[in-house]
Amino acid sequence: MSCYPYVGSSTYSSKLHRHASNELHHTFHSDILFFGEDIGPISYTDWMWDTEKLVQSFFNKYSQFDILRHVISKFVGHAYEWWTKRKSRVEKGRKPSISGFYKLKTCMWKTFVHSSFRISREQ
Repeated sequence: MSCYPYVGSSTYSSKLHRHASNELHHTFHSDILFFGEDIGPISYTDWMWDTEKLVQSFFNKYSQFDILRHVISKFVGHAYEWWTKRKSRVEKGRKPSISGFYKLKTCMWKTFVHSSFRISREQ
């Protein structure tokens, strides 16, 4: 007989989920910077590259929804206002919802980076 609870048991699954949520919450709130006071293209690209590096390790452990929720929790100022307006438009059926990190990244790129702006990672 094993000392470990059955993997499918609700108690064990609940403990795993709480541990995973705590780990994700801790990493996001200690390592990922807030975004939104300066929403210029350089600030956005720097923030997104740093954020993407951190969240890539979570893709095989957490749902897209959990990752997205934690990334959005780092929005302040102009980015928070943009997200609130966009969420309202989604609820009214005027915009498609964003279901994952890369869709958020694409939408934010279109919003915060002008189409004529070019940047390399070396800059």
